[in-house]
Amino acid sequence: MGRAPRRKTEGLSPIDVVPCRTVQEAFRAANALVIDGRPDTDAQTTEIATLANLVVIPTGPALDDLEPGVLVAHGLIQAGVPKDRIRFALVGIDRKAPVEIRQAVDYIMAAGYQVLAGALPDKPSYRRALNAGRSPAETRNPVTGQPYESLNAAAIELAESMATALLNQV
Repeated sequence: MGRAPRRKTEGLSPIDVVPCRTVQEAFRAANALVIDGRPDTDAQTTEIATLANLVVIPTGPALDDLEPGVLVAHGLIQAGVPKDRIRFALVGIDRKAPVEIRQAVDYIMAAGYQVLAGALPDKPSYRRALNAGRSPAETRNPVTGQPYESLNAAAIELAESMATALLNQV
């Protein structure tokens, strides 16, 4: 079951899901579109990226995450995607490890790319939210049902950074 049906089951506000057979059809179907693509530069990912106004590559702070992400970005540039459309989002970070975060940002910037403001810490609450059809900005304490304000704020900061980057592209 995808996120839209899970949201409906949970009684959350709906999201529109439009099935499309081709990338071109998807881009014609919506004014704003989020596509969760494959983590490589296959033909479909490349097609999506060349049509997109913004490409966000999520990465963890470990070199095992950073290196493949940068290689994907390099491949997209070789395929004709302008470098200024590519941004990296840090996910799965440890807020108590500022040196590791700084090193990850430095690595990405040394490769010639920009990093979005904000980052998602590695928390089970994000996975629980996604499993329930919620967004990362809709985390809740499973016992009390109350929102995790700091986790939701981190997700909102990252989303706002994406929106700002997107608006600067249009």
